[in-house]
Amino acid sequence: MTGAALLVYATDMQRPSRWRVSPALPAAANAALVLLWLLSAYGGWGETAFCAIADGLPADPQCLIGFAAAVEYSLILAVPALVLGLLGGVLLRDDPDALDILLTATAGLWILAEAVVFTGGYLAQP
Repeated sequence: MTGAALLVYATDMQRPSRWRVSPALPAAANAALVLLWLLSAYGGWGETAFCAIADGLPADPQCLIGFAAAVEYSLILAVPALVLGLLGGVLLRDDPDALDILLTATAGLWILAEAVVFTGGYLAQP
């Protein structure tokens, strides 16, 4: 075999250098993180977890105010995560590497938004 023919043969035999994950998997994970944040921030999970005093008694008003502030602060991270997740899937669908980076960044933003809600709720407790 000549050098050029060997190079063509070797190029044809190459396998992908890394394993590819379908974008549906990180998209589903991001959807689960969105649902967790929504239920924690607006679904009553956070208020119940951090501000409920006892069954049948109303929640501490100061705690509710502090928790609402934490939810507002978490919007700083949640809104860009939502925009990146929705627009990125449409704009970057043909570039798998950029889509991987975008979905990872989006998941990170959702995790940070949930951490803000959790930390703010913890600090708001009486």
